[in-house]
Amino acid sequence: LEAHLRTRTPQWAADITGLSLDEIEAFARLVGTTKKTYFRLGYGFSRQRNGSVNMHAAASIAAVTGCWQYEGGGAFHSNSGIFKLNQELLEGTRMRDPAIRHLDHSRIGPVLTGAADALYGGPPVTALLIQNTNPVNVAPEQRLVKQGFLRDDLFSCVHEQFMTDTAKLADVVLPATMFLEHDDVYKGGGNQHITLGPKLIDPPEGPRTNHFVIEELGKRLGVGDRPGFGMTEQQHIDIILGKRGLGS
Repeated sequence: LEAHLRTRTPQWAADITGLSLDEIEAFARLVGTTKKTYFRLGYGFSRQRNGSVNMHAAASIAAVTGCWQYEGGGAFHSNSGIFKLNQELLEGTRMRDPAIRHLDHSRIGPVLTGAADALYGGPPVTALLIQNTNPVNVAPEQRLVKQGFLRDDLFSCVHEQFMTDTAKLADVVLPATMFLEHDDVYKGGGNQHITLGPKLIDPPEGPRTNHFVIEELGKRLGVGDRPGFGMTEQQHIDIILGKRGLGS
């Protein structure tokens, strides 16, 4: 690292970041002289081609300076992996066919524009059901993503609460329930709590839950009798929490 840094100067960084020399040096001085420095690393700056490298570099500052040794110091992105909830039944992991490819959501642009490496050599994607995400707005290479969604031979259905950028490009938009209108369970990305989010009110006419849509698709596709189908949201939650010794 020291050998690498000798070949880089604050002016080099200024030229490629748009920050001034004074800003870079002032920030470096603050971090270098403050033992209790803390980096709260969010998701936004990682959502680009160099996102993983950006995250690694920012997190590494805490390791290089040693600020992680002091209470309140260090770097933090997410602790969502600590909960280890068993969602095997909910996600149908035992029914997965290893012969069927799984495509990378972060490369949905190349996937939808026919990049062979993104498609793993398989046929093009011609139909999409999208829930809980807004790829036209958050996925890398937005121009490719939009180009892919505008294909005449792609059928896309978006199940959403709002008219997002992705929903605007969909062939069909299905209204989705809000968080007060269905049973759910939430795990924090920054705290240690698992929170039950019970349904409190009925939705207006039209919106359906994610659970409802998947259940109805399962029936129409002839898999509604497989393990995990035919259960309520609350039953799934009880199993997910019960396998960790949580819940009632």
